[in-house]
Amino acid sequence: SLTDRPSFLIVGTIEPRKGVLQTLHAFDLLWEQGVECNLVIVGKEGWKPVPEHLRGDIPQTVQALKTHPKLGKRLFWLEAISDEYLEQVYAASTCLIAASYGEGFGLPLIEAARHGLPIVARDIPVFREVTDGHAMFFSDARQPEVITQVIRDWLVLYRQNNHPRSDALPHLTWAESARNALDVVLGNTPPYRTWVPDGVRRYWGADPRMHTQVGITQSRSIKTTGQEGYLVFGPYERLEAGQHHFTLQGEAEYWTGQELLDIVCDQGRRKLLHVNLPKGEHGQYQVEHELNLQNACNDVEVRVWVSEKSNIVLHMIDIK
Repeated sequence: SLTDRPSFLIVGTIEPRKGVLQTLHAFDLLWEQGVECNLVIVGKEGWKPVPEHLRGDIPQTVQALKTHPKLGKRLFWLEAISDEYLEQVYAASTCLIAASYGEGFGLPLIEAARHGLPIVARDIPVFREVTDGHAMFFSDARQPEVITQVIRDWLVLYRQNNHPRSDALPHLTWAESARNALDVVLGNTPPYRTWVPDGVRRYWGADPRMHTQVGITQSRSIKTTGQEGYLVFGPYERLEAGQHHFTLQGEAEYWTGQELLDIVCDQGRRKLLHVNLPKGEHGQYQVEHELNLQNACNDVEVRVWVSEKSNIVLHMIDIK
């Protein structure tokens, strides 16, 4: 039952950036510690067909959910439910968990607020902006313990009736949002925010919109760890048709000549660029390429592949 103990809810497709596996491991720790709570996940498996570089991530999460010993007891995975059923799940839950490493907005936050459901969220800029502080935050780290601890702290406050509320979180109805969007399109009101005022998209190596298989963060950069795999991949953002200039900047201790740069879209099926990174000198490096897009791309992904012997740091990616 979702009502006989606190139930924490995740809403969204199963994909790497959603932080589902980290959250599941966090609840494994809570259950081992004897904490009485449920974890409810609403969302189907995403990324079908699964891109090659993610085939170890999504199946691992799905397998962990399907074979979990507490499935149906403390863990509930609802893969495909109606909007009406989801309304009931929101109503029966105790708290929403927003664990995504990166989001464009985070609609479940608004849905939670509409139901008066408290929110525990990863401390990333978009969640700070959307919740306007009406949430409890945990560190943007990959260790399960950061979520375990915030849930324990939140439960203490909840039992004292002193937990952060989402009721005052500012939000609009669908009708209000549609009217606002129409006013912007018709020129009646200015846009909420200009996306790239200088025309340049910038992503630090450790940017939450970027992801890694084998890298480790180093301040705002990402560094190789002696493993073969993708040092970065992401950010899955839209580029309009036309000419775009791509720049990759960082530092190198050792190049093998096997480092690869790919730029793709359409869930990896459309390859825009595939080159070996030039074997540069020790120290600072900068790699530049031109992209000529005949059509707009909705989910542009930059991938940097490294070998076991690569010793490089990626500071920043620019697209303009």
